[in-house]
Amino acid sequence: MSFTNDLKVGVRQFGRNPGSMLLAIMAFSLGLGLVGLMLTLVFGVIKGHPEDIDFDKVYAIQWDPSTEHLWESGAQFGFIRHKDFRELQERQDVFEHFAFMRPNTTISVVIKKYAERFDGSYVSATLFQTLGLTPHIGTFFQEGDDLPDAEKKAVISYKLWKNHFDSRESVIGQSFNMNGIPTTIVAVAPEGVDFPSRHDVWLNDTTNHVEMSRADGDGLFVLATLKDGQTLGSAIPAMNTIAKTMADAYPKTNTGYIALQIETLGENFMGDEFPRMVYLLLACSLMVLLIACTNVANLTLSRATTRVKELAIRASLGGKRQRLIMQMVVEGFAIAFFGGLGGLIIAIWTSRAIWASVLASAQANPPIWMNMDVDLQTVGYLALITLMASIIASIVPAIRASKTDVNEILKDNSRGASSLKMGIFSKLLVLAQLSVSCALLIATSAMVSGAKDAAVFEPPYDPSKVMTARFDLPENYYPGDQRAAGLDRLQTLMENNPALEGVGFTSSVDMLYNWNSRWQVRGRAVPEGEELRARNEIVSDNYFELLDIPILYGRGFERLDQGPNAEKVCVINELLAKRLWPDNIQDAIGQQLRDEYSDSTPWFTIIGIVPDTKMAGPGANQTDEQLGGVYRPMSGDPQANVTVFAKTNGNPTEQASHIRSILHEEDQSFALYRVKTVETAVKENQFGPIFFRNLFGMFGIAAFILASIGIYGVMDFSIRQRFQEFSIRQALGAGPATIFRHIFKMSSWQIALGLGLGCALGYAILGIMAENQMARPTADPLIFLLPIALILAVSAAAIYTPARYVVNTNLSETLRGD
Repeated sequence: MSFTNDLKVGVRQFGRNPGSMLLAIMAFSLGLGLVGLMLTLVFGVIKGHPEDIDFDKVYAIQWDPSTEHLWESGAQFGFIRHKDFRELQERQDVFEHFAFMRPNTTISVVIKKYAERFDGSYVSATLFQTLGLTPHIGTFFQEGDDLPDAEKKAVISYKLWKNHFDSRESVIGQSFNMNGIPTTIVAVAPEGVDFPSRHDVWLNDTTNHVEMSRADGDGLFVLATLKDGQTLGSAIPAMNTIAKTMADAYPKTNTGYIALQIETLGENFMGDEFPRMVYLLLACSLMVLLIACTNVANLTLSRATTRVKELAIRASLGGKRQRLIMQMVVEGFAIAFFGGLGGLIIAIWTSRAIWASVLASAQANPPIWMNMDVDLQTVGYLALITLMASIIASIVPAIRASKTDVNEILKDNSRGASSLKMGIFSKLLVLAQLSVSCALLIATSAMVSGAKDAAVFEPPYDPSKVMTARFDLPENYYPGDQRAAGLDRLQTLMENNPALEGVGFTSSVDMLYNWNSRWQVRGRAVPEGEELRARNEIVSDNYFELLDIPILYGRGFERLDQGPNAEKVCVINELLAKRLWPDNIQDAIGQQLRDEYSDSTPWFTIIGIVPDTKMAGPGANQTDEQLGGVYRPMSGDPQANVTVFAKTNGNPTEQASHIRSILHEEDQSFALYRVKTVETAVKENQFGPIFFRNLFGMFGIAAFILASIGIYGVMDFSIRQRFQEFSIRQALGAGPATIFRHIFKMSSWQIALGLGLGCALGYAILGIMAENQMARPTADPLIFLLPIALILAVSAAAIYTPARYVVNTNLSETLRGD
């Protein structure tokens, strides 16, 4: 019964102080809304996974990256190749299932007249058993389906089956042209499974690993599940023993491959960077909630000053202190309840808006089972946090208000506004709001700066007038050694089309992303640990001409560089030339480079030098390794996956339609995809920085708004409590300027300490962000100066306004009291 009465008293306070209550509810709503948003990211993205796959029981295996300093072959990297996979599979006895996949492969499927492009993978026969999946219909791959002479088979996703095959069960057993080869569909995956991300087709891998060398082939994503009775602690040493034996047996290719990194699929799937950033953002959202709590605490204590006499009368009539505290706490619960509802609405709205932007981005490409829905788990945690926040925001003011001296209050009305002083609590409120808001503004400033850097891409050509797209050569189109002739034919067909100004090929995806290689200069010994690294791009002979990239020295690629007997040549950029021949870069002409991929890699003679062409793409770190680069002719190293580019003065799809027509006339298995201008690709490249910039920006703006209101409220309350003191000072001859100086001096140490703590906290946040390459170096002063200037401006306004009121108050009215 007493709780009901206390609740009624608390509700009545809404009518007496609607503005104060509404402000408190809005503060809670904003803080709790941002916390709810981050909880949806945690539970829907980081902690989420498809119900059919146990991410904690499936393990991902690769070579331990901590042993990279021991790797000697230029062909070595973290993923396991076919030869090593087969040997590990045969020799290990700790895993029940041992499977691999070559993910992120584009698969062209001819469903009607022409091919449509889908994401997919080539996989071993045991993949679906390893993942613990049961087909929706049909039968998954069987033992032997990944041998070199096996029939081509495919498993398709439920979405592909529903949208393109009208959910017909008769599709099982039918053959379709996939990547140019007749392939039989044997199963449909369970609904909602697109492992590892947005996959629609899984093909059985029939690579002839028997005839491959150990250094050849693509890297494989290896998955495994433990046998009964085995643990990760027993599996790691057993697998490392096999790895060391193989390293001794195959020194040319396996030196340094002495350990394996084995982690759960969940750990491997998310990595360290994204969860770290999300948890950092969750901590930032809790900081915003802390500011909201301090605001509510300040408002509660401010209201308590107007209720001091009421509380004193209640106490004199026998009201117990615990009851008085409970009344104010229940009032805080009521505020938190409505704030929690507002926070839930904000969380739902922002989660949907942000997830819609993620799905609209080609760069994000999340798995189908990821989401940012505000589910019951999120609501439960949000309710718990709301309860805790209400206690934090109301318990301290309630205790402070209940400790007032009843006799002193009742005998002197004039002290009604001054007998309750916040003291240290008031100062802590100011420090908390100043430091947290300053830190979040510093993080926001860094993210804005990082997103701006990510957009910097100024190649020698105009990115807005170059169309780029991708296509893959079907396996039966000019196979093997004939691939160069096939690409030459396609380029001739495109150059002869009058609707196309000029068409070229490159290995660089979207003309932004190529790969980093370890290079050797002929005649130069490279000290251990100082390997030469530079970018690597394979281009058509007309690449430099079409993009108006000048040849500074030497020449570009010509017809004489084609053919099996032609000399192996390359062109390097000016930055790499300056790095290797700093005295005279023209000395580079005629020198030879070799990619250390394997001992069989040929030497390439440098025939030309071009300006810096931004080979590392937008937002790359300005290091020698990122900027130096080597171009090789595609005629000498034809690629199966090609980027085609063409000049365009308008919509890139117009040029793409001409290219698509040429490809379709040549072979129905061709599919053109990733059609865009280079300028659009640069914008898509910014998704990660912009995503986190927007989130940090939300927290920074929310913290700044709440802190501005809170700082003003605390300063106003503190200054007004000393009206009589300042009035007496004026009566004794102190002028307005003196009063202003005294008030600013009184508050300046709080502001200085708050900014100092905020900068320290901001520096720590930037350190975490820098580990994820999401922030500029913390030494950049502009990242700190702007937030400090904003906080100083708000603090000055928060002090000046009540100080001006004090100075202009009528002395006689102030001294006379009530």
